[in-house]
Amino acid sequence: MNHKERLIGALNHKVTDRVPIDFGSTPVTGLHYDAYINLRKYLNLGLDIEKIFFTSKMQQSVMPEEEILQKFDVDVRGIYLSKPNKSLDADFEDGSWQDMWGVLRKIPKSGSYYEIVNSPFQNKDLSIRNINDFEWPDCNDEGFYNGIFERAKELYEKDYGAILIIGGSVVHISQFMRGFENWYMDLILNPKLIQEIMHIIVEFYIGVMKKAFYKLGKFGKTIDAVYFADDLGTQESPQISPDLYRNLIKPFHKRMYSFIRNEIGSNVFLHSCGAIYPLINDLIDAGVTILNPIQVSAKNMDISKLKNDFGDKLIFWGGIDTTKLLPSGSKNDVKNAVKKTVEILGKNGGYVLSASHNIQTDIPPENILELYKAIKY
Repeated sequence: MNHKERLIGALNHKVTDRVPIDFGSTPVTGLHYDAYINLRKYLNLGLDIEKIFFTSKMQQSVMPEEEILQKFDVDVRGIYLSKPNKSLDADFEDGSWQDMWGVLRKIPKSGSYYEIVNSPFQNKDLSIRNINDFEWPDCNDEGFYNGIFERAKELYEKDYGAILIIGGSVVHISQFMRGFENWYMDLILNPKLIQEIMHIIVEFYIGVMKKAFYKLGKFGKTIDAVYFADDLGTQESPQISPDLYRNLIKPFHKRMYSFIRNEIGSNVFLHSCGAIYPLINDLIDAGVTILNPIQVSAKNMDISKLKNDFGDKLIFWGGIDTTKLLPSGSKNDVKNAVKKTVEILGKNGGYVLSASHNIQTDIPPENILELYKAIKY
């Protein structure tokens, strides 16, 4: 089987010659910049800083270069939107960075990621009028779509699986813009306020998806999945109650995901960390077909239970622990975990192998290699 056939088979819950492999197709299945530097040194590969592609500036995550993707026999590649021609996105002399949503971040001296310094809507007296007067990003900005047609054509011609990176982070972005404390309070005390923010975000992403698939033309049909991300869980439970999710957030998710399912006909890939078991049926109802990262270290995220309860409705993507196994386990531990995960989640198809989040700086290169070698034993 070629890479594309292997991925399509797994997405259709069919047994393939081996489970498909992902490494860096999305902003949450790659590795931290520093971890990438370490991996290339370990493999005795040179480094051209100019060629490094950051999949998420905030997370400092990067996409491995093609020579590594081919070495690991990776089956799927990402198609990323470009920077808009006009937005609030800016870098400042003090090292801080403002994203297109007006959220200001900076990497602390001892840190590895950009952390929030200031949020545009953190004022407790925020009004609907303030929200509507904000300089929101424009889905019609042609800059977003530079190169996506060419990238999709390339992946099609090389028989790789393709995932379009949209994001669509209704929860994340509204939390970042409003500030976490205000966001949680708004859900109870002023839901219309937070829903106005989420409404604008969703309409932006609906516009982006329409424009992106128009630009992709005939290659829109070659997209295997569209990537969304919204962390809904903590280590022990969902961030909010299932009822609150259903009433306030699920309608926004369903609007975006159903657009992809009904109007585009592609899979909906959702990245959602944490203990989200109580929400999975709602996510399926909203249109999710691929669930990532399968954070096995979180409560009630046992892979046997997940496969038994949802294996006929979901494709699982990830599941190799980045909190303890990959940082601290032996190569044999990694090998055994991969074999067990493939045996359980890959039974009768419906599984794509990757780590349960980006490879972090505390994960030794030996274990990264073992993760991708183990599938071939």
